[in-house]
Amino acid sequence: SRQARTLLKILVARRGRAVGRGELCELLWPDDEPRRTAHRLSVLLSAVRAVLDPSRRWPVDRYVRADLTGVRVDLTRVVVDAENLLTAVPRAERLARDGDPARARELLAEVDAAYRGDAFADEPYADWADGLREQARAVWLRALRELARRYRSDGDADRAATALVRLLDADPYDEWAHQALVGTLVGAGRHGEARRSFERWAGAMRTIDAPLPDPGVLRAGAGQQA
Repeated sequence: SRQARTLLKILVARRGRAVGRGELCELLWPDDEPRRTAHRLSVLLSAVRAVLDPSRRWPVDRYVRADLTGVRVDLTRVVVDAENLLTAVPRAERLARDGDPARARELLAEVDAAYRGDAFADEPYADWADGLREQARAVWLRALRELARRYRSDGDADRAATALVRLLDADPYDEWAHQALVGTLVGAGRHGEARRSFERWAGAMRTIDAPLPDPGVLRAGAGQQA
């Protein structure tokens, strides 16, 4: 049921932390009396557990635990793509520091490929979804920035530009990304694209009353190490 899916989403959004039964009832049925919804919550818990363990091979609380502190999902046993994303980027950064930039770049590219949009996109107005959604988005953008830096360092203008365009599509006011994109295109001799990118940069800054970029970045050799 939709409510059972929402319950699981709430538990996932809390990242393994316990959520009180009263709070869950309030989130799921805000207009009903808690004494009327306690039984409904138990029914939903049974439905979620049945989906996670359809053959009933394990104890009832293997994946979703409920005790006096509340209800929580066991993230050591339930795979959540957003959690994988949050751990992959720091791991890539450690690989780069430890002298394996090639594997770090591969892992960052995998993160970008795995990010299919904002977490809980079908719950745009749910306050409980905001935390994990924003964390996952921020980590994905961090991965794109680092990926662009690595491609630029390797002299791979095409891949660097692609990463930067994706970054700017998600955050059109990222000044570093604008400058890096223009510098990358100028360095690759793609001056027409560089000028168009510069104009988009200037337009974005103008809409938020930020300082306009210096046209000097369009000169060959300028801004390539941004």
